[in-house]
Amino acid sequence: TQAQADAPRVRPRIQMALVLDTSNSMDGLIEQAKAQLWRITNELSTAVLRGQDPQLEVALYEYGKQDLPSKTGFIRQLVPFTEELDRVSEQLFALTTHGGSEHAGEAISRAVEELAWDDAQTTLRMVFIAGNESFHQGPIAPRTALAGARSRGIIVNPVFCGSESSRVARGWKQGARVAGGRFMTIDHNETVVHRSTPHDAELTRLGAELNDTYIPLGTRGAQGLSRQRAQDANARAMGGGAMASRAASKASKFYSNPSWDLADAVEKGAVDLDELQSEALPKEMQKMEPAERKAHVKRNRERRDELRAQIRALEKKREAYLERTRQSASEGDASLGEALVETIRDQARDKGYSFR
Repeated sequence: TQAQADAPRVRPRIQMALVLDTSNSMDGLIEQAKAQLWRITNELSTAVLRGQDPQLEVALYEYGKQDLPSKTGFIRQLVPFTEELDRVSEQLFALTTHGGSEHAGEAISRAVEELAWDDAQTTLRMVFIAGNESFHQGPIAPRTALAGARSRGIIVNPVFCGSESSRVARGWKQGARVAGGRFMTIDHNETVVHRSTPHDAELTRLGAELNDTYIPLGTRGAQGLSRQRAQDANARAMGGGAMASRAASKASKFYSNPSWDLADAVEKGAVDLDELQSEALPKEMQKMEPAERKAHVKRNRERRDELRAQIRALEKKREAYLERTRQSASEGDASLGEALVETIRDQARDKGYSFR
């Protein structure tokens, strides 16, 4: 019908839950997750489903650390599904490791039951659980948890941190078969190298300038701006091209902050600028007339779009440079980011996605 044709099309979703072992010896895994969040985002930013750009939502759990309450199975939800990726980065950089019991089945069950999974046919629903101990610890049998996930169309992908030839790896591999997911092994102690390029300094500058286009909204606004700058600093501290990679992510379609940025909130229809109380606006906007406020938001949005276009163009040059100067075809293999990107791409294609 014409009404259906005129109705706004709901963006398809990619929902990804990361469930990370934070027991002893898992420091390398956490370092890889911190280092490669933005790379994963960049790799997936070219995904498209029947002409529509998807919305990426990421959740984060930790399990297996003695510091966590035993009554919760040594499992903690750090971030529920969110499209605000700075929140995920913030929690990754706050993670620490400590000995404990790794209840993989219970951790999977918690992620499946607690998170707000979207049941639309087009939604790609995935859990990545990473660890290096027996897959069969804890009160909930992995087979039971995996069957529950599969019945809801959630693909669980076990990531074993160690050698595939290890006896412990067999349980993780069997879990992948039950889940209908992919079994992966990674070298969790591999150090991720952020290679530098001649374009990194300009990408870093443009990424910093992008921050100036954000308009803090309400009490969350100051927190959001502070978190944004803190994650810039975390990426910068990792050296090499890490900050350039983050700048590219901030220019991608997946970087969205409608809970604290007025421009994103208006674009997504989360707020009506005409109905906002003056107290929710930054001081420089509180004295503006309604038309001036709309013009101010529009200018910031347009400037942001310009900067994002510049960053995306420069990122293409950066990627081309990295490809030309790549010393080894195996560089980056067997790391968490490499494993996740390949698996997400394959499972997205199975769902009908293509990549530009």
